[in-house]
Amino acid sequence: MQTSYLRQRWLLPQLLLATLLLACAQSPEQDARSLIPIQSANDEKSYRYLILENGLRTLLISDPQTEKAAAALDVYVGSASNPADRGGLAHFLEHMLFLGTEKYPDAAEYEEFVTEHGGSHNAYTAFEHTNYFFDIDHAQLESALDRFAQFFISPKFDAQYVEREVKAVQAEYQLGIKTDARRNLDVYREVVNPQHPASILGVGTTETLADRPDAPIRDDLLDFYRQYYSANLMALVVLGRQNLDELEALVRPMFKPVPNHQRKIA
Repeated sequence: MQTSYLRQRWLLPQLLLATLLLACAQSPEQDARSLIPIQSANDEKSYRYLILENGLRTLLISDPQTEKAAAALDVYVGSASNPADRGGLAHFLEHMLFLGTEKYPDAAEYEEFVTEHGGSHNAYTAFEHTNYFFDIDHAQLESALDRFAQFFISPKFDAQYVEREVKAVQAEYQLGIKTDARRNLDVYREVVNPQHPASILGVGTTETLADRPDAPIRDDLLDFYRQYYSANLMALVVLGRQNLDELEALVRPMFKPVPNHQRKIA
């Protein structure tokens, strides 16, 4: 019982670490065999590294004993890529991405599906990465993955939620104002070279994310998504009870449609 509890407790942290390591690995053009994980003798899981047809780096993990399945997708872009006059844009995009897709248009559907099947989901925006992740009852991996993949294929970015999510970003900003971490970061932003991306506000506010006469915030969000959300700038990790062949048969058709615009981080 204790072993099962610990296995599930560390499931998402392990996947998040795996996506970051995958993102920092060698170039996709190199031999995939060089990226097969080195396993501990006590590790009973099976691994397979793939590069999908669209260039998406993918690590599959088969764990026949897991009670929860999980997935994490890392986009190699974060607050460092915010336009100088749009602090928090990457973070705002993270908020908006969850709110419906062409295939699953209901903005609440993904969250409801995950929570109704014993799971959780979240995301975070860092300086050079934005990471999306979930866990769920192992029997629901296929259905959850199908919903998850659509965020990177055909998100709606519905205009009716823009104001609400700008206010949510503002609330996060206000919540952290008095924390030591935020104060340290604010001091750092003041003393760093103003030409460096670190000088731009990362979390965003109602001021930095406000509509402007010549630049509605939703238009800027769409431009940012088109510029950076490209399969060649992503890494995916999926863990389930299925064997590796079964996991690959699930993942390939679901994530192959993620567009590859051959983007580069400036």
